[in-house]
Amino acid sequence: MQTQIRLVAVAAALLAAGAAQAGVSFDANLEHDVLFKGKQGATSSATSNSGRVELNANAALVK
Repeated sequence: MQTQIRLVAVAAALLAAGAAQAGVSFDANLEHDVLFKGKQGATSSATSNSGRVELNANAALVK
């Protein structure tokens, strides 16, 4: 009797764990800015580089 209850409990736990899976998707966003500031000398110019990188992770519950 105790063994049957344990088996039913284990089977129910496995079914519940298998039903609640999440699908994860990743995407990214990259921005790069280059700013020309002007000439500093006869042959060189001044520039400024900046920007950002964004990484997104989205999870959705799959039933």
